[in-house]
Amino acid sequence: MQTFKDKQQQIFKWEHLPEKTFTWLDANWPGTWQREIIPMMDERMFSALYCANDGRASKATADMLGILILKELEDLTDEETVRRVMLDVGWQYALDMAPADAYVAERTIQYFRAKMMADAGHAALFEDLTGKIIAVLGTRTGIQRADSSHVLSNMKMLRRLELFVQTIGLFLRQLKAVKPGRYEELPEDIRKRYVEREKGRFGDARGSEARRRVEQCAADAWLLLETFKENKKIRALDGYRILGRLFSEQCEVESGEKITVRDAVSCGSLQSPYDEGAGYSSHKGKGYQAQLVETCDPANGTQIVTLVAVESAAASDADAILPAVQALEERGLKPEEMIADTAYCGGENTVALLDAGVALTGPVAGKKAAHPDPVAAFETTPDLTSVVRCPRGVEPVRVKHTKRGDTVVAVFDKETCRNCDMRGECGAKRHKKNYVLAFTRSRLATAVRREAEKRKRSKRRTPYEPASKRQTANSSARTAWGGFAFAARPPWSSPCS
Repeated sequence: MQTFKDKQQQIFKWEHLPEKTFTWLDANWPGTWQREIIPMMDERMFSALYCANDGRASKATADMLGILILKELEDLTDEETVRRVMLDVGWQYALDMAPADAYVAERTIQYFRAKMMADAGHAALFEDLTGKIIAVLGTRTGIQRADSSHVLSNMKMLRRLELFVQTIGLFLRQLKAVKPGRYEELPEDIRKRYVEREKGRFGDARGSEARRRVEQCAADAWLLLETFKENKKIRALDGYRILGRLFSEQCEVESGEKITVRDAVSCGSLQSPYDEGAGYSSHKGKGYQAQLVETCDPANGTQIVTLVAVESAAASDADAILPAVQALEERGLKPEEMIADTAYCGGENTVALLDAGVALTGPVAGKKAAHPDPVAAFETTPDLTSVVRCPRGVEPVRVKHTKRGDTVVAVFDKETCRNCDMRGECGAKRHKKNYVLAFTRSRLATAVRREAEKRKRSKRRTPYEPASKRQTANSSARTAWGGFAFAARPPWSSPCS
């Protein structure tokens, strides 16, 4: 049964401490944790993890949550965590746990953590505590930054041959447990290769033999999948499902039922039968990555992590920024400006965030073109949806959009363009009756930002100027950057960049 913590401070609980020790604890992080963090924890969020009317009284939920958070903050093992709870007076004071009650079993930590993770209660707790801490500190969330960090999975790094052997072995062991008769009906050589090995390991082979053994594994996997495809109970086994995924990602069935092993597979393919969510990144390796967003307003005394999202290492950073902003908006933490590195700052993301009312700041993504994109010289509206005038100040006859709305088409008078000294250089193409400039908003966003970066690099190479002149130059640049007539700074300029 769930037990709730008594959150009323009891000074007498600490009368055994020397006065100097008590004063230090109360003035530093243990005191802050006891007074501020414990009352913020809503233990009712975890009521579903407990039986409502049966079982022994559990350790207070707030105690378990605090223990797990402190464990991760100090990067401790479960065994080390138990010792800290028992012996560390700082932990005891922070958790408001009297020395006589300061004990938790390793099994209790593991059981509570597993239940909480399976229920996704950790995510709800993070969002709830983050919102309360931001409110207490008055943290400004208008400027935030995003980045990702590679997370190593606690799994063995398997070569392709080992991956096949482990996956087939997993299925066969599950089959033996639920359908021993069907298991015994399988060919003896298959059982001996993956389960009943007398000596050596089929997955341990010389490099010269590995390819041939992988092909043998692929044939064995196909045989097993085909043998049991009509048996609903066996198809429901996790091992059968994982084996099917491995085969579909790694192999092909050609005409005549010939099995071939693909030379290349997706980065999102199965990396271990025991950790299906892990992926592969060509420059980070196997595992996961955590998308992190934190506040970065210079006015904040303390910056707060506002969002954490764990995904496969194969996932692209470019696909993470818009969902992150949407998640923050749902929690009332939507930024006005998001700062990120190159991978996040493609033209599509710039436009998507611009439409959401968020400025995206960071180095331009994509390969640098040999020549500047001429579309950057046209003056457009701040939302990049319409052309105001061409580089020579001529207004278009009309502006229209494609059905999808992403492509802007500006039509200019043929006679005017025919006599222009920039004809053929500005990007406008001659049509039957007029000259037409067509571009996607994402292309325009990338072009303008690339030109802005070029101006910044050029300015850093100029000789020293007095502060007054630099300020004047900066002010003018903020209102006419990249040929745009902005009333304020453009959405991708940043006071932090």
